[in-house]
Amino acid sequence: MIIISIKGGLGNQMFQYAFGRKMSLINNTKLFLDLSWFNEKNQDFPRQYVLDKFNINAEIADPVIIKKICGGFYNFHSIYNRILKKLCPFIFKNYVSEKSIIFDPTIFKYNGDKYYDGYWQNYRYFMDVNYIILKELKLLVDIDISKNKIALEIKNRNSISIHIRRGDYAKIQSTKEFHGLLPKKYFELSIKKMVELVDKPHFYFFSDDINWVKENFNIEYPHSFVENSPHGAEYIDLILMSMCKHNIIANSTFSWWAAWLNNNQEKHVIVPPMWSKAVPDSSEIVPYNWKINNF
Repeated sequence: MIIISIKGGLGNQMFQYAFGRKMSLINNTKLFLDLSWFNEKNQDFPRQYVLDKFNINAEIADPVIIKKICGGFYNFHSIYNRILKKLCPFIFKNYVSEKSIIFDPTIFKYNGDKYYDGYWQNYRYFMDVNYIILKELKLLVDIDISKNKIALEIKNRNSISIHIRRGDYAKIQSTKEFHGLLPKKYFELSIKKMVELVDKPHFYFFSDDINWVKENFNIEYPHSFVENSPHGAEYIDLILMSMCKHNIIANSTFSWWAAWLNNNQEKHVIVPPMWSKAVPDSSEIVPYNWKINNF
């Protein structure tokens, strides 16, 4: 069996699921999800597990299963086990930790029962089984009735989503320093580029701080501000963004997945040049046909 650690927000959860699913397919075995991270109390910006809203093919791993695979150990996110992993990595049987955010093809050499811990933020890990991933990351629940009108508008217009990520990027200094808060200029130049590419565009602004966006963006082109869904229902906003014909994304896995799930064969996706300190060049984690805005 394959166990994958699930942690972070929805975009991170989707990357982890896609990687874990690929490893389960390689090994022709079941995929189990370890959700123990969500019980930790030391999270700077608490998240909720929301993959259960999608058509995923996985089961939740209980401590017994994890201990069976990992030599009797459980809860690798505890401070004690994090220290022990660094000091005595050899005692963690079948535990595989991500070495780097950069794509590592050697990971596919592992076989048999394994526990995988990492973020796995690279489409190359699951590109060859993407048809399965897309089918399984279909929403199981209905979009909130309050968003039905917006969904219909998006489908009937040359819609372009603009995702402006703030939240922890703006509020937590260490997160801001690692990811970087995109300047207004990036979005302004991306909007101009989309106007050149798309006939009669209508822009839809999405953000975890939509009030800030309303105060700072008053563009001359047709546009709408989408009120963000409540905490725990952010998957609705991701799906609405994926319904748009084209996407302007932030340096965020949340809007990355919105663009990836966009099934418009002629879509234009604009991305920032730098993803994070760990990935200074966005071309490492975005498809070749997405357009990097070197503002």
